[in-house]
Amino acid sequence: MCQSVSFGVKGGVPFGDAFTFSGGTLNIPASTEHWIIGPMFEVHLPLGFSVEADALYRRYQISDTGGEWQFPILGKYKLGAGPVRPYVGAGVNFNHVSGFSKLISGTLPHASSKGFTIEGGVEFKILRIRIAPELRFTHWGNANIDLNPINIALKSSQNQSMALIGLSF
Repeated sequence: MCQSVSFGVKGGVPFGDAFTFSGGTLNIPASTEHWIIGPMFEVHLPLGFSVEADALYRRYQISDTGGEWQFPILGKYKLGAGPVRPYVGAGVNFNHVSGFSKLISGTLPHASSKGFTIEGGVEFKILRIRIAPELRFTHWGNANIDLNPINIALKSSQNQSMALIGLSF
């Protein structure tokens, strides 16, 4: 029997580079917006368990603009009781990358991928508001972008970590 549901927003900053370059002389300017943001939904279950689903967006610039949507579905366990509760979580994450039509002719080699995500954080409950800072790590099964022309290799990182904060009601 469910105890409650929460809706809110989750946002934060990724650590590290979204792309790796190796070799070559070709200069491709690349940047990642230093934020990721989107809606979140959490079902609170008995005994400290819950299930969370997010839809997080991140924008990229590699000689052309593109973006990535991530859709993590995580099982969580919150320790203890009261207004301050540490938690851990794990689950699957799905992503979809789009754009980059100037950089890549045709379609991306892996426009969508799935991965495994783990997280840890602390939830603070103040009245009806839940504030939850966390650290999250995802390992993707495939690189969404994997270009290997003669002079340069450009590949999206399969390991991504980020600091997030969730605000929910």
